[in-house]
Amino acid sequence: VEWYPDSITLPSRSFQVYTDTIYGTHKQFPYKQQFNDEIVMTLNLSQNNAERDYFENWMNSIVGFNNVANLDMIKIRESSLNIWTTTPTGTVSGTYAVYGAYPSSIIPSNFAYGMQNEVAKLQVTFNYYKYYYYA
Repeated sequence: VEWYPDSITLPSRSFQVYTDTIYGTHKQFPYKQQFNDEIVMTLNLSQNNAERDYFENWMNSIVGFNNVANLDMIKIRESSLNIWTTTPTGTVSGTYAVYGAYPSSIIPSNFAYGMQNEVAKLQVTFNYYKYYYYA
């Protein structure tokens, strides 16, 4: 499925560090990559709420109403989410291949009578294992 989100937080990473103290001086040495585990995507909802339905079904396929986890649905050896950034002309400027991605939460949406002239939004938070960036 291909989405055109209103906004998205791109994945991030940092290093886990080992701190060594030699004669009172603290030195930090990186030893492992650490991937932030959240991506938040905001989508405009269509009239039939197809976007909400898609993510509800995806989450139900991971842990159903019987509260039994189906961890086969979380693929850490293949890219389960791809994010493309583009230039104003539509040329792809970067690709994030996200491994082990799954929707971890659907953020509550606000609906009100006074919002009838606004586009309804859906925010979905994803957890993931790691990502690769390609320019």
